[in-house]
Amino acid sequence: MDGHEKIKRALQLLLRLANGRQHTKSELCESLDLSDRTVSRYIATYREVGFSVICKHSLYYIPRMNNAMIDLKDMLYFTEEEAHVLKKAIHGIDNGNVLKNGLEKKLLELYDLDKHIDIKDHPNFSNSIETINKAIKDKKQVILQQYRSSNGKIIRDRLVEPIDFISDYNLFWVFEPESHLCKVFKTSRIGSVLMLDKQYEHENLHKKSLTDVFNMNGDKQTMVKLKISLLAYNMLIEEYPASVGYLKPTKENYWFFEAPVSSFAGVARFCMGLCDDIEIQKPKELKEYIVKKIKKVYNLKMTEVVS
Repeated sequence: MDGHEKIKRALQLLLRLANGRQHTKSELCESLDLSDRTVSRYIATYREVGFSVICKHSLYYIPRMNNAMIDLKDMLYFTEEEAHVLKKAIHGIDNGNVLKNGLEKKLLELYDLDKHIDIKDHPNFSNSIETINKAIKDKKQVILQQYRSSNGKIIRDRLVEPIDFISDYNLFWVFEPESHLCKVFKTSRIGSVLMLDKQYEHENLHKKSLTDVFNMNGDKQTMVKLKISLLAYNMLIEEYPASVGYLKPTKENYWFFEAPVSSFAGVARFCMGLCDDIEIQKPKELKEYIVKKIKKVYNLKMTEVVS
């Protein structure tokens, strides 16, 4: 565990002890993936710097009225009930909002809310989401049974090491040992999930690339700038809510959309569907990409006419 991770776990343990509940040491160890010795060492450190960590009937907690907690509490402390209210409020934000995923993830990490995933918004995939979420926490491999791949155009089982969820549990990062690549999979394309009794074997290769507002991912991003009409504006924010932060209105009832993209595939698809309502201002490579796509479609159609 590196220095950053140690500090993170120490803060998580401190907040867990101060969340208004009492915990056994084994619960603290399991929920934060810490050894008994490490938890004991952290608790001793908290006591040394003035926190009143109580152990009563083998249950550990920091009293709510502990004077040493007041300043810390005012800065970053919520009760578990307050955390759940915040999570519900965050969950009401449009899916794909760039701030939503980060806020929700912080609450999950600090207050152990992963047991309370709002599965009502994912009734058909709740079992898959819960299993993947547990596998991420326990660092276990899973089999995505009967996964429907659009790229491979095939339905089959996929052995993966799940890494993290994005886009409100609709997408998730995995490392796939077969291809030796990190990929993004869609929750809705899974038949079911089988968690194996097998730990990660390739954690050193786990990597999340940059994801843009069109849900495309890659290691590098390119800035694009579009001038879009009211129709295109409405379509953009409805289909890709995370785009809101990249839009600026003009005086003539148009909007400028300027954002980094990880791939031209997503933005090009959007532009081609609304070609009369979008002006591509930069980069020229995006224009060239779309021209090639159009030529390919045109040539296919001409071939069909001739045959």
